[in-house]
Amino acid sequence: MKILYLSDSILPSQSANSVHVMKMCESFASLGHDVVLVGLKGEHIEQNIFDHYGVKNSFRVKQNRMPRVPGLLFFHAIYSLALYWQWKPDFVFGRSFFSIYLCSFFCKSFSFETHNPVHTLPRHFKFAFKGIIHSRSMRKLIVISDKLRQIIVSECPELLNSKIQVLHDGASIPPNDSPNRMSLSKGQGLLQIGYVGSIQRGRGLDLLLRLAQELPDMDFHIVGGDQSAIIKNLSLAEFPRNVQCYGFVAPYAANELTRQFDVVLAPYQTDTSVKSGKNTSGYMSPLKIFEYMAAAKAIVCSDLPVLREVFNEKNAILVPAAEVSAWKEAILRLQDPALRNELAHQAYQNFENNFTWTVRAQKVLRNMNNLG
Repeated sequence: MKILYLSDSILPSQSANSVHVMKMCESFASLGHDVVLVGLKGEHIEQNIFDHYGVKNSFRVKQNRMPRVPGLLFFHAIYSLALYWQWKPDFVFGRSFFSIYLCSFFCKSFSFETHNPVHTLPRHFKFAFKGIIHSRSMRKLIVISDKLRQIIVSECPELLNSKIQVLHDGASIPPNDSPNRMSLSKGQGLLQIGYVGSIQRGRGLDLLLRLAQELPDMDFHIVGGDQSAIIKNLSLAEFPRNVQCYGFVAPYAANELTRQFDVVLAPYQTDTSVKSGKNTSGYMSPLKIFEYMAAAKAIVCSDLPVLREVFNEKNAILVPAAEVSAWKEAILRLQDPALRNELAHQAYQNFENNFTWTVRAQKVLRNMNNLG
């Protein structure tokens, strides 16, 4: 089957959405389908785009090279529609509001994925969204959490529950023979404790640094932001000596570093925001938590309602988001290797059964011909 994936993702870039679309296309292709991914041209990188994201060169990537001008996404939608007519796919999938909206008038079968409530969208995005969900060709509206499903159902009462499908984000199963090309800068710490992800507001970096100060015998690692940026963001007077920062690294390298930690942290706060400034803490599905599960590591995570859709007391230690003492106690408990192994094993089993990109792709395609 020919699948056209329409996105507004900049490829390559540092954004999580670019990882998401590349991984989904790899998974569609792994199921035997002919896949084309459409995105916006990003900055030049030395390695090829597939190696950068750690995916197989099993699908084609069409990068719109238009300069960043006003109305870019509208012109990108026309570019996407032209590719649709040129290639004539059997199924269209994606996250691009305008591209999916234009194609919805012509294609026989499509599904659309959104990661945000309707009320957070700009007016012209809302217009496109309404057109998409009222199209007879739409098979499913994919959302990333049940909390988000509940919000959208309340915003769009005309949208049938049977049309909405909850699919959390995912991760890839690590290859057994994958060598580590990046190594941790280890000190003499009793445990190697890692954080991978954004350093934006609400990600808990201030909490992590306080933990490092209170646990000087352990090594902390931050992958995703450099020391100077963190100091500036948090207005710090000093930086703990037992914290190592790696800055932004390519997705494949971030996964390699994650596999070398003993414990991983997901200290999301109730004001977790994305680059646009939206507070997503009530409905998010962070890529990071699934990559932690895939790495088979002991996880300490903020006890937020939306994260309990994935975690429980058997596969992670859940603690109040802002209570430093609770986080410290959890880390001290994880000095026990038996407890670390038990939590890591259960998290990996849950991941393998429910949250791989391949499982996600299978669930998307299962409903391709469903008109319900």
